[in-house]
Amino acid sequence: MGLKEFLVTSEGESIPIPQYYRSSQKRLKTLQKRSYLLDN
Repeated sequence: MGLKEFLVTSEGESIPIPQYYRSSQKRLKTLQKRSYLLDN
C-alpha cells in the first residue's frame, strides 16, 4: 500500500508525489528524535 497521488484538488486535479518525499520523511524523523533527546 502507498500513495497513488500526493494531492487531489476539489476540481479533480492530481498532484504527483514529490521525489524527495521519502528522504525528507526520514530526515524529519531523525531531527525530531534529536530534538526530543536534547529536550529531555
